[in-house]
Parts: sequence; C-alpha cells; structure tokens
Amino acid sequence: MQHPFKQLLLTYIHLTDEEWLLIRQHLIETTWNKGELISPKVPQSGDLFFMQKGLLRFFLSGNDGERTFLFKEAPYSFFGGQEIKNGQSVQALERTTIWCLPKEFVLKMSFVVKEWDLFITRLIGEIRKHHLQVQDATEGMSAEDWYMRMLTNCDPILARIPTKFLAAYLGISTPSLRDLRKKLMSEMSLSRYITASA
Repeated sequence: MQHPFKQLLLTYIHLTDEEWLLIRQHLIETTWNKGELISPKVPQSGDLFFMQKGLLRFFLSGNDGERTFLFKEAPYSFFGGQEIKNGQSVQALERTTIWCLPKEFVLKMSFVVKEWDLFITRLIGEIRKHHLQVQDATEGMSAEDWYMRMLTNCDPILARIPTKFLAAYLGISTPSLRDLRKKLMSEMSLSRYITASA
C-alpha cells in the first residue's frame, strides 16, 4: 500500500523512487489526541506539517479570551510551523495524525527532490485560491449569513466542531449560536448538520 504522503506528492509532481526514499527517511509521524494543544511541541517555525487525518483549531489567546480564526481538516491539509508562532496556538479537536518534515531537511529539499519547489508552489497556490474564494464569498456577511452559507453548502465539518469553538469562529457568543440554530431549524430541516457537542 502506497504511503499517504507519497500519494499527496504524486498528485502534484513526478517523483522518483530514490527521491521518495530520501523524503521517507526524514518524515516524522506524530499523533495528537483530542483536546491536546500542539504548539508547545513545535520546535521550529520552518517545519512543514501535512495532516493525514483529524481536525485542528487555530486560535489566539488574549485578555478578552480566545479567538478562533481557522479550522483545518484532513486529509492532506498543509501548514507551516510559522503559522503557530507569534502567540498563535493549535488544538486537536479529534485524534489527529500529522506528518512532519523538519526545517533542516526542508531547506535541502530543493536540491534533493527535483520538483519540490513546483510541489510547494502548486500546493500553496491551491490553498491561497481556496482562502480567497472563501474570503470573497463571506466578506461583509453577518454571523447568521455566514453560518447559513456553511449549512446550505452541507459542510460536513460543522458536525465535528464543538459549539463554543464554532461560535468563536463566527464572532458570536455560544448562547447566540444556539439561538441562531433554533431559528434556522424552525425554518428548515437542518438537524443533521447541527453539532451536538458543547
């Protein structure tokens, strides 16, 4: 059976057996349990992480509490160690498996894997395109409109995110989100997309 990270690479670039063996030698598999904070385990901002399975919450902590600003789900979401520096934190919302390429090897990748730069360019371009599409689609939306958009798109991630974190992401209180759900459920049958966790 082909390694999942190799499958990801081959969707973007050509890869020789020799190149894969070299990459595989440096890949570090880590599993984070549900509720576990990840940021203390990140040694360097140059590390690269690829999610094989699970769900992560990215957030900032301040005097006024936590602000959840991003969720990433597997398979094959990509993020860098720099994303969780500067006061940012990451928490596993499910048991999550991550493949890590350490900074020391990442810096050498362009020299040992012929199409590595092409892989990173294509991957980042795809991620950026998705983020811009979401930003354009949600700009100026109220929390209700944003949540309704997620529901009508039948986004399966909604059933996996605890209520308090989803409320923080939408910029409203947990009671406000519960009230919003009741309102929407009275208007249409959306119960299978409603998360039951608190």
